[in-house]
Amino acid sequence: MISCAVPKTCLQEIQKILRAFIWGDNEMHRHVHAVNWNVVTKPKLRRGLGIRRLEKMNEACLLKLWSMVLKGKYDRSNLTMDEVVVKNSDSSLLKHLVQLWPNLSTTSYWVVRNGERIRA
Repeated sequence: MISCAVPKTCLQEIQKILRAFIWGDNEMHRHVHAVNWNVVTKPKLRRGLGIRRLEKMNEACLLKLWSMVLKGKYDRSNLTMDEVVVKNSDSSLLKHLVQLWPNLSTTSYWVVRNGERIRA
């Protein structure tokens, strides 16, 4: 699992190499791309090739780490956005995780199971 944010320029360069491989491009010859890259990166169930966008994968790994930190270190059920404070002395990882907080709140879910630990 990725534990740091990969710079966008690195992700774009890797994605560029990936596209060149898929299309069969090289320095001497560039082929015509018959399909839009947005179609290629769609899931297979939505008639794409299922190739993932690296930026979204990096974000997903960081969000997974963030949720594990919240679950392990804090009482997640009582944590709100107001309680997450970043100081200048904090690690760059924590700063990136706090930036991704809105994405976590929109993509996370609760597992109720038997309902004993749920407070209504």
